[in-house]
Amino acid sequence: MKKFIPKALFTALAFASMAALSLAGCGTVPRHQTVEAALVSGHANINSGDFQAAIADFTEALRLDPANVDALIGRSGAHIRSGDFQATIVDLTKAIRLDPNNAQAFNSRGGAHGLIGDHDSALADFTEAIRLDPNFATAFHNRGFEYIRRQDWDRAIADFEAALRLDPNSAFRRAQLEDAIARRAAAAATTTPAQQTNIQAQDPQIQTMGNFQFADYDDGWRMIGYTGPGGAVNFPAGLVTAQSAIAASGFAARGITSVTIPVGVVVIGVAAFAGNQLSSVTIPNSVRAIGEAAFESNRLTSVTIGNDVGAIGDRAFANNQLTSVTLPNSVRNLGFASFAGNQITSITIGAGVDIDQLAFIDGVPGNARDSGFEAFYNAQGRQAGTYTRPNANSTTWTRSN
Repeated sequence: MKKFIPKALFTALAFASMAALSLAGCGTVPRHQTVEAALVSGHANINSGDFQAAIADFTEALRLDPANVDALIGRSGAHIRSGDFQATIVDLTKAIRLDPNNAQAFNSRGGAHGLIGDHDSALADFTEAIRLDPNFATAFHNRGFEYIRRQDWDRAIADFEAALRLDPNSAFRRAQLEDAIARRAAAAATTTPAQQTNIQAQDPQIQTMGNFQFADYDDGWRMIGYTGPGGAVNFPAGLVTAQSAIAASGFAARGITSVTIPVGVVVIGVAAFAGNQLSSVTIPNSVRAIGEAAFESNRLTSVTIGNDVGAIGDRAFANNQLTSVTLPNSVRNLGFASFAGNQITSITIGAGVDIDQLAFIDGVPGNARDSGFEAFYNAQGRQAGTYTRPNANSTTWTRSN
């Protein structure tokens, strides 16, 4: 399964508003008279997907002012989006030396360390970001993922709880907290009685039916594991009730070729079906949120998204074979690289959707090519409609009602 990249690792790197897009296209060898002009052009080029031009802009700003922290952080954002994680770390380290109290720089460097597999440094950077800014929800979120990697469930849960307290309206933070609690309960089911005395009382009961493992909460099931063979997956009748959820990685990398997601599921968790062989999937109307990397790295050529889905997480449908996507009007947020790495030439979308960086980029970070969709959607005033381009290599879009 290809490695997915959560949005939270990139959040602190986005600076410019889309209004700056009118300044894009200055050329790949900028010659700006002021630092401010170079910075504005650099952020505009990031927003438009021209990362090499952005790097040139920020480099020009640094030529004019070698100690400019904003230019270093801006250039690190362009480096990370182009897949050069080492250069990202170098720039952020320079920024931290110049401004050692910059919590965002530590958080972003922690993300880059995680992407190269240096998880000890990532954990240290996230911890320092939290020390500098105890209200930094994203840093708590990121550190929680580092603790998940270590199977340190208690610390992960504590960080996800902190992130949710600071960002109480986030459906994804809530789902990730519930996933971490369910994982801790699943781990407890295999421990000795003495070890189980350390498990907190709020953990759910784990039950098994056939190849399915469930965590039983008061408000519904969390489907947290599948031990069966690949091929077609059919959920046991009667066990999916209202407010059910499919937990993080519950069905990931199992060789699954088809699945019917039952009505009643409201959240599809992080990487829930990632790394399988699905060619199509239907998301029922009961689902309200689709988590990070939920269907990443399958073989999807068709996806039907239910009418109650409000948010689609980072890389949720990345690295598939989609050529078109229809988003219901309920969708208000598309996460980082949510449909990256497909061959999409037709997008039906509602008005005013909040689209994060690289949502429809062609290719993947490190080998990315801007599709031009986000810029065109914004230039059209984020109007509803069907947006098309002649082929997957084109950056010229048109809109019809």
